[in-house]
Order: sequence, then C-alpha cells, then structure tokens
Amino acid sequence: MTARFEEAEAAIARRDFVHGLRLGEALTRLHPQSARAFHLVALCERRLARHEAARIHYAQALALDPENAAIHANFANLLDELGEPIEAARHYEQALALEPDFVDALINYGLLNQQNGKPGKARALLEKAVGLAPEEVRGWHGRALAERAAGDLKNAAAAVERAVALRPGDPTLLHLRALIATERGQPASHLFRAARAKTPQSAELALDEAIALYEEGHWREGFAAVAALSDAHPAWIQAHAALAKLTWEEGRTGDFARGFEVAAAKLPDEPSIRTAHIAVLMKAGRYREAIERIDRARRQFGEAQWFDESEAACASELGDIARADRLFAHLDCMMDVGAATAYMRHLLRAGRPERASERGTEVVSLPGGTGAWPYLATAWRMLGDPRWDWLEGDPRLISMVDLPLTDTACGALTALLVDLHRARHHPFDQTLRGGTQTAGAILDRTEQEIAVLRAMLADAIADHIAGLPPFDADHPVLGVSRDAFRFSGSWSSLLTAGGRHTNHVHPNGWLSSALYLDLPAAIGADLSRPDGWLTFGLPPEEMGIALAPIRLVEPRPGRLVLFPSVMWHGTLPFAAGRRLTIAFDVAPMT
Repeated sequence: MTARFEEAEAAIARRDFVHGLRLGEALTRLHPQSARAFHLVALCERRLARHEAARIHYAQALALDPENAAIHANFANLLDELGEPIEAARHYEQALALEPDFVDALINYGLLNQQNGKPGKARALLEKAVGLAPEEVRGWHGRALAERAAGDLKNAAAAVERAVALRPGDPTLLHLRALIATERGQPASHLFRAARAKTPQSAELALDEAIALYEEGHWREGFAAVAALSDAHPAWIQAHAALAKLTWEEGRTGDFARGFEVAAAKLPDEPSIRTAHIAVLMKAGRYREAIERIDRARRQFGEAQWFDESEAACASELGDIARADRLFAHLDCMMDVGAATAYMRHLLRAGRPERASERGTEVVSLPGGTGAWPYLATAWRMLGDPRWDWLEGDPRLISMVDLPLTDTACGALTALLVDLHRARHHPFDQTLRGGTQTAGAILDRTEQEIAVLRAMLADAIADHIAGLPPFDADHPVLGVSRDAFRFSGSWSSLLTAGGRHTNHVHPNGWLSSALYLDLPAAIGADLSRPDGWLTFGLPPEEMGIALAPIRLVEPRPGRLVLFPSVMWHGTLPFAAGRRLTIAFDVAPMT
C-alpha cells in the first residue's frame, strides 16, 4: 500500500499529473476510506484544470480527515483560483489553526489577503513566513507586495531585494524592484532595463522604462518611446492612455488623445479602443468631443447601455438638462454604481435634491457606493435635512495643526519639491488648475527631509483619529476600524498666479489632507479676502449650486489640515506668487 502511494506522490512531484491521477483513482477504489488517496486525486485534478472534480475530492478527503492541515490548505488554493476568497480564507484559517507554522499556508493566505485589500493581515502572515523560511523566495516576494500595499515602500524595497538575491534573474522580481524604486522617487529606468533584458518581448516593461526615463528628465527619449509603443500596439489601451497623459502635461492639450484615434483607424472593429477614448475625453472635460465619438461608436457597434450612460453624463455636464433627462429615464442606473452616482449629480444640477436624496440613500448602501456620499451631503444641505449634521456637521471631522516645522525645514522641503515639478501643464484627470502635480508617492521618497516629515505626519494623523467622534457603523468616516492606518497616496501640488483646486473629493481615501509649505505673502494678509484659502462643503462649481462653504481654512507654512476624504473641498484662486503643498490620503490598515 505504501509503495503505491509513494509512486503517486512521485508522479505529482515530477508534474506528471495524468499518471498521478490514474494512480490516485486506483487508490481510492482500493482504499475508499483513505483521505490521502482522495487528496492525491484532488491535487492532480486541480493541476489538470478539472476544478469541479477537484472540489468534490477535496471535500471527500476532508470528510475522512477533517484535522489534516495540508488538505485544508490545498483546498484553499483551489478555492482561491476559483474566485471564492471567503471560503478559501476559511480553509487557510483551519490549516493554520491545526499547524501554525505551515509556511506554504502562511504565504498563500498572505497573498490572498494582499490581493483582497487587507495588507495589514497580509504583512503579518508573510513576516511570519519569512521568519520561518528565510530562503523561501515566494515569502519575500509576497512580503514585498504586502508592504507595498500597506504603504511601507522602505520595507517593500528591502523585501524585494532579499527575493532578488535569492533568485537573481527572475523578471517578475526585477520588475517589482523597479516599480518600487520609481514609486520611491529613485531613478529606475536602468532597473526596468535590467528586467527587460530577461524578457525583451515584454511591452509592459518597455512602457514602464519609457515613463521612468521621462520622469527622470529624459523627456524627448521617454516621450518618443511611449509614442512608439502606442503606435506599435494599437490594441494596447494602457500605452495610449500613457501617451495622452504625457502629451497633455507637455501642454499640447488640443490633440492629447490622438493615440486613440490612430489606434482606432488601425483596428476599426475593436470597441474597447473607442470606449477608452471616450472615457479619457470625459475625464478631461471634453464632453462635446466625447458625444461625437459616442455617436460614431453607436453607428459602428450598435446600441449599448454604456454609450447611453456616458452620453447622459456628458449632456448633463454640458447643461443640456432635457437631453440628459431623456437619456437617464431609459437607464436602470442602479445596475451600476458609477451610473447611479452620475444620475445623482445630474439631479442636483437640475435642482431636484429630493430625488437625489432618495436615490443616494439607496446608492450608498451598495458595494462601492462610497462615491455617492458627497452628493448625498449636498442634497441634504440643500433640503435642510438634519441628517447632514450627522454626516458632516461635527467639527471634530476636520482638524488643523501647525507642525513644528522651522522656516529652514520648510525651505528645504520647498527646494526639494519644486525640483520635482517637471510637468508643464496640470494633469487632465486631476483637480488643480494653473499648476502642476508630482508623480509617484512623495512621502515614500528616500530623502531625510521626507522621512522626518512622514514621522511627524504620522503622529498628527494618530492624534486626529483619536479625536474623532465615537464609532458609528452607518457613517462613512466613523464606521471603520481605527486600530491602524496607512498612507494610500501622496503628492505635491504647485499652483501659480490664478491657480486653484476645483471642488472635489478623494475617492480612494478615508482621510485626506493639505500641508502648506510655501505661500504667496498676500495669502492671509487681508482676512476679508480669503484668496488661496481652503474651502469645505462646496460642490463642484460646474454644478451651479449656490451654497456657502461650511468652513474656510487659512493656509500657513507648516499648517496641516486633516478631513474626511468624502467631503467636498477646494481652494480659492489667488492673484500672484507660488502656493506649494503636500497632500496625502490615509486608509485604515485592514
């Protein structure tokens, strides 16, 4: 009996899953009460993509031996592949309860948590895994991914370096090392080039290298490489989007999306190029052009709900209320959270806050419905609904602290940041007007000034969180765990004369911020003229809603303001000078 089991296991070890399956099936007939036999069959069936049969045999194996950690862990691997993360997590938990030092289960469960937006739990599992098995490359790779997702790029860089040292020529690891380096503000084009040497056919690596060249100041070389990739790969949406971004930031806003036009001419029967082009035009506020291309796409590809949703949103943004009404009337907007939120925006623009409120209370209860909260807040303010006080009225939701930054420290940070503002025009998909925004994650850069500032900011954030109102499960800000937090994005904005931030929210954050470093002398000199000040509670100007700000904050060098990411905020324009800030988002660590 033992020899037959060993023969089947040897077949699996050499990846001969067909022979292993044949042997395993024979063993289940000979030993119908053997969990080991059913487990062998399940392992082979999973590798042969016979997923449902594998599921059945894993279940049979566990019925015979429910305390077997390996069976639980391997069943979890299958469930993860099948897109069933909750069930996969349950079996990983059982495997680790039975065998706490099970390295493969620790790694795979860590990766599952990282992929499903739980970087805190992922990093704990993977930290334990690499402690138990410091020569296991998968553990270090997973830890690098988890640390990156948790917003700790310093530890992510250290982890990926360990992985590369263990497997020097792995292109996936080399690519990740280059990505982390560029996110930390380090020169990385040579690292992308090293990864590409291992996989020269990788267009993705070529694009990353080209963008890194551009961001390092090799503008012509980087731009030309991105343009060449867009031209050579007409079906590749990412390349056209990158070319559009760089073209716009070069200041050539008129034909910034030409790469999509060229690609559509080469592949006229590919609808994804048309829809991506329309989406980019809408992000840039080119609604008339977007409608023209929606009409063209309909003539070629026929009717589609996405075309109707996009046209309705464009018509509303252009102020054609009647046309938008007709289009929205034929749509089931609750089928898509984005469309439902666009409809709320239209209802508010059209002066129907009651209907927007009714729709909004439904939308915010849906998965992914967080983006509807600022529109619901606007509707409640317009209606005088007391629920607005519950949502945004507590003054503790916004805090302001003057950090202990000396003039010298502010000056050093200013000099560092100004040098990083290399674009010539504001991004088309961001909120600043009359200025530029940096790439990468500012607070993950390696300069000592940034490291000192990050620690100072972390203390201020912890104080703000400690001062928030009590937990409220129904509230978008107060209903989340406050045990730990992570930086989920950081950047610098530089506004020049007449510059401002349009009123907006941060859809990927829990808490957001503004830290002022360098300001025109005129800001704050006349308190009756709040030029350049930060405003809260004002919806986007183009919605045409007459509301007063709920709060105004005077900028000062070294002043940090923290507030809910779902709260409308913007800045007032100023006449002359330079206004330099750092902004970041914070998310709960799950």
